[in-house]
Amino acid sequence: MTSRRIGLVVAIGGVFAGLAATSYLLPNPSTAEAEAQSLLVLGSIGDFELTAQDGKTFSSEELAGQVWVADFIFTRCPSACPEMTSTLAELFEEFGSHPDLRMVSISVDAEYDSPEVLSEFAAKYDADPNRWHFLSGPNEYVQQLSVNDFQIAAAETPASHSLRFILVDRRGDIRGYYHSNDPEAVDTLRSDIAKLLPAGA
Repeated sequence: MTSRRIGLVVAIGGVFAGLAATSYLLPNPSTAEAEAQSLLVLGSIGDFELTAQDGKTFSSEELAGQVWVADFIFTRCPSACPEMTSTLAELFEEFGSHPDLRMVSISVDAEYDSPEVLSEFAAKYDADPNRWHFLSGPNEYVQQLSVNDFQIAAAETPASHSLRFILVDRRGDIRGYYHSNDPEAVDTLRSDIAKLLPAGA
């Protein structure tokens, strides 16, 4: 074989290799959908209304069609809540270019966590108020919401709140629970968010 033919073969091989690499990096829609469907539906979030950090009423309808991660916090928390919020901030930054991801942090300390306090707390983490919602409401209502919809234990006192993240899909179905202080669980959450976003599931 002449050197010219060898060069042509090599060039063609390089093109096919490049196409193969590209197809590997870009998820196949059917594959992404299958990955999303591999996550069990663990419950469903009903309609709710709370007060956002801007003082306006926030309805769960505003989350329709979005993938979102929820947690329960209180701003006077000395350690766990700042750590949880920092973790969500890191996840939000990682997926920040995706317009369909939201974060929802619900206070379990309505007596102290006014909209103004929540707004100041959110600002410490550069939280985008359009995509990361810090919410509050009457303690009894929040407790009922946590038990009946999010299916976690009610916080009888602020310090007894759940330390788990809850992943919710575009239909309002719960697709996973993740311990916020477990790095492996957070890695799983990261992976599961990626499964839900490209598939539109």
